[in-house]
Amino acid sequence: MSELITVEKLNSVAFYQIPQAFYYHPKYADMSGSARETYAILRNLLGLSVKSGWVNEKGEIFVKISRERLMSRLGIKKDKMSSVFKELRELELIMEKRIGCNKCNEIYIYNAKELNEHYLESDLLEEVSEDKSEGGGSGTPFGRRENSITKEAKTEVQIAEKPTHNKNTFIKNHDDKTKATLLPVVKEAVLAKENLVDGEILSEFHRSFGMGKVSMKAQEVLRMFLNRFERSVVLYAFELAGAKNKSFDYAQGILRRWWQVEAFNFDEVFAYEERYSSGV
Repeated sequence: MSELITVEKLNSVAFYQIPQAFYYHPKYADMSGSARETYAILRNLLGLSVKSGWVNEKGEIFVKISRERLMSRLGIKKDKMSSVFKELRELELIMEKRIGCNKCNEIYIYNAKELNEHYLESDLLEEVSEDKSEGGGSGTPFGRRENSITKEAKTEVQIAEKPTHNKNTFIKNHDDKTKATLLPVVKEAVLAKENLVDGEILSEFHRSFGMGKVSMKAQEVLRMFLNRFERSVVLYAFELAGAKNKSFDYAQGILRRWWQVEAFNFDEVFAYEERYSSGV
């Protein structure tokens, strides 16, 4: 009979480890669950490979396991297994060296740069200021986040509703906002020497999400998006999320969707949204 987990038994079960980047980084937004599980299994086997001496002359570790055994562990069929390996190769997460003579191929595991990044929602989301909170004494520091993280995660890589803003409206509203006087809490954030992004972005971040302080981890995520997207596109994602009283997670989901379809500037984003809303 199953038991509820207690403090004493919290670490009593062995788990496969799946990199956080598979769920947070836009590069892996469309990665299948089977591919994630396969990578975790292969990565877990590296320790056994070292014990077995499966290391080449460069010190690179490889795994030797048959497709049939992986198919059995994952509960999938041959065609799906082939698709998973192709997916992992295209994402540059594995490399296979053919051996022949009916022997298992040598499978080398890549440790992509993105996999070394750590993503903590507790770092990304600071306490919401009281004037933008909803629900008053809900007992949670994220007062306006009515939906659970699980529910929001289901929508973070898709835009479920047709955008309520058009391009001209956004540009006008944005111009009006930049002329407004910054709130004191925003000024403090803007002037901090350790900020990774500029004052305008931090100001709009605060206006959209009601956060008095933008953590360094959140700024790192912002800088990643700013390095890829046109600046106005990132601000537009803030606008969409803020209008729905959503969190920064929601804005990230919007940006990830645009990243997937390679809509990086304003015209590409609005062209995509028009196609999306019309069902084309």
